[in-house]
Amino acid sequence: MTQGHEASGTIVELGAGVTGWKEGDRVIPSAGRPCLKCRKCRRGAFTDCLSLNLMAFAYDGAWAEYHVAQASGMTKIPDNVPMDQAALLADAVSTPYAAVVRTGKVHMGNAVAVWGVGGVGTHLVQLAKLAGGVPSSPLTSTTQSSSAPSDSVPITPCAATTLSSCRRSRTSPTAA
Repeated sequence: MTQGHEASGTIVELGAGVTGWKEGDRVIPSAGRPCLKCRKCRRGAFTDCLSLNLMAFAYDGAWAEYHVAQASGMTKIPDNVPMDQAALLADAVSTPYAAVVRTGKVHMGNAVAVWGVGGVGTHLVQLAKLAGGVPSSPLTSTTQSSSAPSDSVPITPCAATTLSSCRRSRTSPTAA
């Protein structure tokens, strides 16, 4: 099984009957393929597939020299976006985007807590802030010690997986 589920590439060949795409288009393939058999797929809700097949787990991933992708699951990359940055959109950005917009339905003033601020968590913090979310913390700046280091943030024992991840998130200009 070839690994690689965060990918970007250039179309080198189109399958029979594919429309809307051309050779040379810069694209991001979907990180999953809908089963096309479950009740959600039969209703056309492919993004809600109950048996989604994940790239690099259910079928070969994109670390190969060539990768076959479904035309319906691709996203065009604008010319001004570098390919390596575009590759992150397929998972590290789209997953937290779905969590903020579809699952959490975050809007202005919603309290948001993020446990674990790694690659996906960092994007989740930024997207939640863009959606109007505010940090969820029982501590305020008035409860912090005046002797606290400038890079410290108010945390509770369950607010992050490690202190270093809290400090890392503090360096992001969008972290609270």
